[in-house]
Formats: sequence, structure tokens, C-alpha cells
Amino acid sequence: MTLLVHEPGGLPTFPEVLSDWAKKAPKRRAYLFLSDGESEEASLTYAELHDAALRCAAELRQRVAPGERAILFYPAGLDFVVAFLACLCAGVVAVPVSLPNRKRGMEVIRGIAADAGAKCILSCTAFLKRYEADFAAEPALVAIPRFESDKWAASEAGSLPVELPRVSPQSLALLQYTSGSTGKPRGVAVSHASLSANHVELQSCFQHDESTVVVSWLPMFHDMGLGTALQSLWVGGECTLMSPSAFLQ
Repeated sequence: MTLLVHEPGGLPTFPEVLSDWAKKAPKRRAYLFLSDGESEEASLTYAELHDAALRCAAELRQRVAPGERAILFYPAGLDFVVAFLACLCAGVVAVPVSLPNRKRGMEVIRGIAADAGAKCILSCTAFLKRYEADFAAEPALVAIPRFESDKWAASEAGSLPVELPRVSPQSLALLQYTSGSTGKPRGVAVSHASLSANHVELQSCFQHDESTVVVSWLPMFHDMGLGTALQSLWVGGECTLMSPSAFLQ
């Protein structure tokens, strides 16, 4: 794996950006998900996003140590966004993975989990149930604990932690794996500092600000899909998401 480290001179990390927007614009809508490309299925304000991510982060910290890896196994939707930010807030390294297909099934996920040394798999209740038989057929994946982050996010507000430890800008934020179309997927290790620096550049190039409205159908495990959704958060804008299949239809 290749480690990208950037020293941008004091840029905030995404947990700090999330906290800042939750204070500045708590009622502003941060994310909207369209289930079929038209119908509004779920949405989160900045305050709701912040609280859900922190609840998940608090639960995650009780089960996974900072610096350890968590596989993110999600369908299109807002559960991924919450889980990804929860990992960043908890200091756990997020590892987004593509979904199984008829050609390769769980093979890619098994390989990434082994390469990353994953300590857990995060997903949502209905999705884990859907793939229960697929996991059962993979001994290497069965051995990795699976957690339902949607249950954590929906827990009572009283479980919200007062404060989580600040993450170091030089610590890892995520492992971004290649598609593996020409070989085994390879992971690029991205630090919190590099992630922030990337979004400073995106904001500068496209002149995004709080009034920016982003629409994306790109899968969140893809670097462009993830980057598009995170850029909206970075600038305090609004992001509307839909699944690739809904967009194609």
C-alpha cells in the first residue's frame, strides 16, 4: 500500500469540519437520498449528521482500536456517509469496498479484508441479512465481526458522547482500493491531512461554497463518488445522492 501524506499547515480534519458546520448551520440539509432517482427516501441536516456519526463513533471505539481497519459494506444511501464519518471521528481507518457481482461474488471483499487486516465489517441491518448466506460461505469473512451501524445511528440522543479524542492529521483516514479490473485491488493509504488538502484543491478549482448544491449517482466506494459527497460537506453545501442504477434508468 502507498501512503499519501501532506502537511498543509493546519487544515482542519473532516471530524472538525463536521462539528463546525453542525454548529454554524445545524438545520441546513446536508444530504438527501433519492431511492429511485426521484423519491426522497432519507435526509440529514448537519446537526443530525453530526449526532448520528458521533453515536456510531462512540460505539465503534468500544469495539475497534484507533488505527485499525473497518470494511464499509453498504448499498447506495446515507448509511454509508454516516459510517464513513464515524470511522474518521473514531480514528478508525475506513475501507470502502465495492459490492459483490455475479462474476466475482465475495472474492474481492475477501481479498481486501485480508490485505487491509480488517478488524470489523460495518453495514446496515437489511443489507447484512440480504448477504447472510454469502458471508456464511466465506470462512475468512465469517471470522470478522459484523456490526449494524444503522442501529447505532438511531440510538437515543442520551448515548451521544460528550467529546471524542481529536484525530491526528497525519494518521490514516482511509484505505482507497483500486477496482482490481486488471489485477488484485491495491490499497492507497490516505491520511487525514491529505484528505483535507485534496478538498481544499477541489474547492479552489470549482469555486464551491455554502450555496453549492451537488448531485451524484457515483458509488460511494469509488474515489470520485466519495470525493464528490465529501466536497459538499467540506464547503457546507447540500448533496443529493442516488444509486447508479437509478441514474441509468
